[in-house]
Amino acid sequence: MRPGANTPLHHRRAFWALIAACLALTVVVPWSVARVVRLVHGPSVLVPGDGFSAVAVTSDGRTLYAANGGPVGSNGHTVTPVDIATGKAGKPFAVGTDPQGLAVTPDGRMLCALLSDGRITLVNLPTGTPVASIHVTSGAYSMAVSPDSTSLFIGTDNNEVVAVDIATGRRKLLIPLPTPGSGVVTPNAMTVTPDGRTLYVAENDDAVIPVNLATGNQGTPITVGNSDLTMTSALAVTPDGKTLYAAVNGDYDFGSGPNNLVAISTATGTVSKTIAYGQGPIALAVTPDGRTLCVLNGNYGDFVTDESTVTPISTADGRPGKQIRTGGLFGRAGAFGFAITPDNRTVYVAQGDVVAIGLPR
Repeated sequence: MRPGANTPLHHRRAFWALIAACLALTVVVPWSVARVVRLVHGPSVLVPGDGFSAVAVTSDGRTLYAANGGPVGSNGHTVTPVDIATGKAGKPFAVGTDPQGLAVTPDGRMLCALLSDGRITLVNLPTGTPVASIHVTSGAYSMAVSPDSTSLFIGTDNNEVVAVDIATGRRKLLIPLPTPGSGVVTPNAMTVTPDGRTLYVAENDDAVIPVNLATGNQGTPITVGNSDLTMTSALAVTPDGKTLYAAVNGDYDFGSGPNNLVAISTATGTVSKTIAYGQGPIALAVTPDGRTLCVLNGNYGDFVTDESTVTPISTADGRPGKQIRTGGLFGRAGAFGFAITPDNRTVYVAQGDVVAIGLPR
């Protein structure tokens, strides 16, 4: 399955950026239909599904949405809402082929589901009905929602970001990205600052590009890794907008480079701190209080997929806390994505089952 030595670099990077989606199909589909959301320090909740590959939590902390990526006949290709207070699962609603990423608008009205076929489905949450299917020419690869809930930014495999009006599903801005030495840009991750002014795009060429959303102009790319050895796999910005974190994954090509977490000052656009991280980070999230950076490791470098972990790291001094093991707790599966509740207390990890982890206080 590993790309050959003669495979172009951008193809190998795309392979590893999509490995979680591939594993969602090859690993979790044979499991039983009953999937469990388990809280390490609380009750278990039964949720039907065929392998959860993505999760999202509403800004009010009331609802968890879990993407089911299995066969259509048994709740696959759907999203299941779960009442967090009661643990009761609602009726799954269809979104399309194999949802791999979820985002809920801050106002709680719209769910954005990124599908494995490169489309994005917009779902009206009060009614639970899809209202638009967005298709961009080269396929959706990553997405981010504006803080005011009006815009969806879509990273494509064609050197560009497309801004879409969430209310109508119509394109309103096209942002071309600079062409690196490899000739191809695939935005692996994106995030928007809390003030809505700046979009940060993580390229597969190990640069992070700031984009002024008022003008569409790009700032100076920020180098965070080694273009030959690592891949920037995730971005997260602190609630005060002062620090941007980038996950630099050196395990994407079977351990060819270092794994780091890079802190970037948004005021200066420069790297302020680099934190060594043992295993390849695949997702980042900052707790709403801004005190903790949570790092998800899916452990895809050597395919030992029962060793996935969540690591809390202090944003004050960069010190890591004790790793919290998620893979292998209730079944053998690698982690694909996670979400943090607004009260800073719980992390939900999608890894076939959805595992809920209580964060240290």
